[in-house]
Amino acid sequence: MPTDPIIDHTTDPGPVPVVEPQPPTPADEREQRYLAACEAVEQALAASRAIESTELSSEDDAREIVAVLGTITAARKAAEDARKVITKPLVDEKRTIDNRFKELAGPLDGVEQALKAAVADYRRKVERERRAQIAREERNRRERQARENVKAEAEQREPVRHEAPRIEPEPEATVRSGGVAATVRKVWTFEVVDPGCVPIDYCKPDEAVIRRAVRDGAREIPGVRIYEDDQVAVQS
Repeated sequence: MPTDPIIDHTTDPGPVPVVEPQPPTPADEREQRYLAACEAVEQALAASRAIESTELSSEDDAREIVAVLGTITAARKAAEDARKVITKPLVDEKRTIDNRFKELAGPLDGVEQALKAAVADYRRKVERERRAQIAREERNRRERQARENVKAEAEQREPVRHEAPRIEPEPEATVRSGGVAATVRKVWTFEVVDPGCVPIDYCKPDEAVIRRAVRDGAREIPGVRIYEDDQVAVQS
């Protein structure tokens, strides 16, 4: 009678595959930078709380406060660095998208301006022709009236009055085409042709220029108070 084969459970199945650790992804690195910044800020806040009741009365007190200021400066830098690392992909992607759409729609700007200028020129031409027609009709009326006055004086009667031509209202400045309408309207605008003649009421002091002048040694500027102030610069 046949017997069942013996199953050998001691057979070596081979080496167990080793799973290599995966390098951190950019998302992991951004999260780590954020958490590190959170920790740095919390440490700086804790250090500031530890000395909030300190009364500055000695050099040791001043050094202690400066040390905390250094912690705050480092925490601020960590937070700013983390912000830049985290937002850089978003900023880069937004810049890429903006550039693509700028390149896409850019050619429309010149075409649009040219077409708008053509419509405005046409409406100005129509208005010039309308005003010229009114002027011609008024000139003809005066000539007819002058002839009538001479004739009436010769016939010793009152002259017939020739009415002034009826001035038609300015034609509608809106050009319509289907569901699209383009309106030409009068607007007041400006162009600075002589900056030196512009009244002071319309000029704004340039603080960047003033600051640069003070930094370069200017100590008297009309209308500006220049004074010394104390600023604390922290280096870490």
